[in-house]
Amino acid sequence: MAKYRDITKEEYEAMRTAMQIHGRHWKRAVRDAWTNGGYHLYNLEAHAQVLQNLRNALGPTWLTNQATVAILKYEAKERERFHAERRQLPAGPVVYRGGSHVVTCDQDGWHRQRMEDGRIVLDCLCSEWVGGCPAKVRKEVCSAGDPHEAHAKKRTEIGDDPDELLGAAPERTA
Repeated sequence: MAKYRDITKEEYEAMRTAMQIHGRHWKRAVRDAWTNGGYHLYNLEAHAQVLQNLRNALGPTWLTNQATVAILKYEAKERERFHAERRQLPAGPVVYRGGSHVVTCDQDGWHRQRMEDGRIVLDCLCSEWVGGCPAKVRKEVCSAGDPHEAHAKKRTEIGDDPDELLGAAPERTA
């Protein structure tokens, strides 16, 4: 079996466009466009040069046998790059402590659940945190930039104590 190079971002986007336009028959549309040069007939004229260069470099056999594998490989590589970048983000203030994890409110506006070894296993937007961001409730500067009194009022109305959510013991007067 021949060894093929990895596809570029532009090639990936061109093939992804063909997949979106032509569904399960996308390879037939690309092959036909390659054969007759009529990219406009298949709504692929925006990617004509990239697809033609791909044909010249890898050929129709690659399209038939390896294109799907190349797309999946490209997507896996991009996912890994994305997760590697996320692991490099500095952690913000802790807003929740669980058994083996903490939830932090990071500077980019996301809450991230981090395991003890630093892995990020779950994240959500700060604005989507149920009941409001506890960092905002405690009047700390959160990723959104400023504390909101409305969150504190809302949190008090539903009966959740932000100090309990943060794992700190509430102050009691004797």
